[in-house]
Amino acid sequence: MTLTIRGIAYHVAVEGDPARGRAVVLLHGFSGSTEDWADTVARFRGAGIATVAIDLAGHGLTGAPSEVSRYTMAETAHDLASILDALSIDRADWLGYSMGGRVALCFALAHPARVRSLILESA
Repeated sequence: MTLTIRGIAYHVAVEGDPARGRAVVLLHGFSGSTEDWADTVARFRGAGIATVAIDLAGHGLTGAPSEVSRYTMAETAHDLASILDALSIDRADWLGYSMGGRVALCFALAHPARVRSLILESA
């Protein structure tokens, strides 16, 4: 699906119903995309956990804003909070790889009440 968040068209791959029950947000590494999570999504599907994989700004099918400031961690965290709002997710588990792990950590510091757990790989 595509969600327009603060002027950026974000590609978000949702499996299951993240507004009902447990959801995990998946954030890829630099130059990655939601495609990187295909095997992981399949494992969560088998456990009945909804997944929300997001192409970060300038990656995958998400738009690349011309304003350099839109790529900062603070702006990205703001966008991620807006994505959760659009999907009616109050709180989620977060799994981030490399750059996605650093983004997830920044999000957790900015919005701790919206993080149930945090898994950082090679961040």
